[in-house]
Amino acid sequence: MFKVLLFLHLLTAIFAIGPLVHAVTTASRGCAVPTRKRSRRPHA
Repeated sequence: MFKVLLFLHLLTAIFAIGPLVHAVTTASRGCAVPTRKRSRRPHA
């Protein structure tokens, strides 16, 4: 019984953390792109 509860707990944790990780990576990409464009200097 304990193993079943542990499995359900881990499964729930994975489904809860997965979208959060995806949102953080997407947000960091979105924030990183404009800063890269601003830091580029035109060639002389």
